[in-house]
Amino acid sequence: MKKHLLSIIIMCSFICLSCFADTVEIIQIRYRSAGDALKIVESLITPDGSVTMDERTNSLVVKDSEQSVTRILQVMQKFDKAIEQAKVRIRFTENEIDENRSVSITGGVHGKHGRISSGANPDGVDVRVKDVDKRKSAGNEYFINVASGSPAYIITGKRVPYNERWINLNRRHPVGMDTVVFENVETGLEVTPVIRGDHADIKIVPRISDRKQGGIIRYSEAATVINVPLGKWVTIGGADKNQNEVLQTFFENSGKDKVSYFSISIMVEK
Repeated sequence: MKKHLLSIIIMCSFICLSCFADTVEIIQIRYRSAGDALKIVESLITPDGSVTMDERTNSLVVKDSEQSVTRILQVMQKFDKAIEQAKVRIRFTENEIDENRSVSITGGVHGKHGRISSGANPDGVDVRVKDVDKRKSAGNEYFINVASGSPAYIITGKRVPYNERWINLNRRHPVGMDTVVFENVETGLEVTPVIRGDHADIKIVPRISDRKQGGIIRYSEAATVINVPLGKWVTIGGADKNQNEVLQTFFENSGKDKVSYFSISIMVEK
């Protein structure tokens, strides 16, 4: 009886030891960064577990209980997947209306010594007014390839010259020296697409800088998030260019009798 009891105690001891034994697992990270995976695993291991990263092989060595390691492997299987690539197209379209008015006058005048006439009505005056609207459309399209979830920057800009004046005080009489420096004035869109099935969530951050009087460069920033279907153009904004000074940085208009409207459209493709 004592022998049977001793055998049962020994078997229970082995079972308990096996329950608390650590499992060592080498997890090879194939598509993502081992550093990013390390942050996730560190939040999953137990207080008695440990994890180390091997940068050379882009892998993790996990030592923890069997249950914890199994859970970590399941999480890594979902995390370590190839990142989808997205092509983001952005189109700036300007529609311009050129309004012209032409006036023609025909008729006749007569006096004591004769008559002068022009046109079909020799005894009166015809005034004809003709309004002519010319419409034209122009635009620019840009595209960039980016990993889903990563930001990309599409930028346009120019270099603006500034005059600087230096005073040389080393001589008896101060001497002024003029130099020209250039400042970058840039405008663009920062886009971060996240593909979700047949749609994409896009975070859009317009970054505007423009030169004002006195050499001051003003920066303004706004952000929005939209959901768009893949492969379809979606208009994300539009304005009367004559009324919106921020959007004038994309297009320039010099005609006083011209009215310009433009829109910004975006499309995401896989």
